Amino acid sequence: NYFGIDLHDVECYLQNDILVLKKSFGDYSRIYLMTNSEIELIDVLKTLPKNSIINIPSRKGIDIWKTVFERSGYSPLAVYRRYVYTTYKKGNSRNIHYAKLSDIEYLLRDLNHFFSPLTGHLPNKMQLTKFVKNENIVVDRDLQTGEIKGALCFDISGKRCELLFWFHYGGNGLALLYNVFYLCHEKGVKNILFWVNDDNISTIGIHKMLGAKEDGLVDYLFNK
Repeated sequence: NYFGIDLHDVECYLQNDILVLKKSFGDYSRIYLMTNSEIELIDVLKTLPKNSIINIPSRKGIDIWKTVFERSGYSPLAVYRRYVYTTYKKGNSRNIHYAKLSDIEYLLRDLNHFFSPLTGHLPNKMQLTKFVKNENIVVDRDLQTGEIKGALCFDISGKRCELLFWFHYGGNGLALLYNVFYLCHEKGVKNILFWVNDDNISTIGIHKMLGAKEDGLVDYLFNK
């Protein structure tokens, strides 16, 4: 379950048939592991501190992992499912506004307002700066005050686009999604992918109404 995260602030637990990495994010840690031994893994997981998050992506369920984590003192935290648009609306180019460097501190505040760092891999200040410079964040901005009312971050690579975060204080950020649909059409994107928490019923409903479907990959999160 290791996704190429950098190795800063990482502790390593290495035994006979097990490798566990604990990466610190301040008040919590994310755990990455490889193992051939259920017993050795349980022994190591029991020693880890509270707020140690483990996520296991799978297309086939995780019954074995559930048993291991329960015996190690971990509880289910959240379930994310990946969705995909293989066809999507043409979108529109009206009122496309991109985030500015001066918006970064406000975006960090907004992300912590709408999302939990425990369940979502929220971008840090350096990552947000890169997204802003690459015009990867479209925003709904109050034209009088200049304040951001909503934002959608996306990353286009070849024929594929990933939606990274989407929020709106008024609960009406559909125009931002249509902006990204337009930009994807302009670049010939074939697939648009994104993850949604199972508890986010309204967002799931919007995407399904517009044609998104589950692609079968599920990410199960556990917390100690």
